[in-house]
Amino acid sequence: SVRPNQGEGTDEFELPLEPELSVVLFRATAPSGVDINNFNQQILNNLISDGKIFMTPAVLNDQFYLRVCVLCFRTHIEHVDLCLSLIRQKRLHLWDKCQTTAEGK
Repeated sequence: SVRPNQGEGTDEFELPLEPELSVVLFRATAPSGVDINNFNQQILNNLISDGKIFMTPAVLNDQFYLRVCVLCFRTHIEHVDLCLSLIRQKRLHLWDKCQTTAEGK
């Protein structure tokens, strides 16, 4: 599960702040040796180009984060689950790509 951890890593995500109302600020963890800011920028770019969800970035203490903001009262848990699933898919795909590139060096 994803929980606020004050910057300490979980398996997949870091949450630097406790979520407030409908806004969650987070970033995906990156493979060792990979710039985490660039990694998350690439995830965001892939999500936006996919067109299934729209997210915006945030910068906190010179670190790049992804931001989910749920405003519509018609948003249901299925929508949130889809969003998290897509983010995880994009992260895993990029993670595997980074690992493959590192092994090829």
